[in-house]
Amino acid sequence: MKVLNTMIRVYIEPDQLESTINFYESLYQEKCKARVRYEDLHLDLAMVSQVLIMAGDANIRKELEIASATIVVDSIQEARDFLQQ
Repeated sequence: MKVLNTMIRVYIEPDQLESTINFYESLYQEKCKARVRYEDLHLDLAMVSQVLIMAGDANIRKELEIASATIVVDSIQEARDFLQQ
């Protein structure tokens, strides 16, 4: 298994999304490279450099805040096997 990317997660209220994106764009001197809206979850995601910004209501964020990072791998099966060791 090869780790392709690691992203830290930042959880915010929906009305903080634009200012938070601007903050990280300024900090990393990079533009936001992706934005996704999950209508069914009322959740917005944005990615600036290695930061995954997750904007949603407190009740949605509460379920997600157990994770502080996202690790992208080339093989989900190998990652599963590794974590079960």
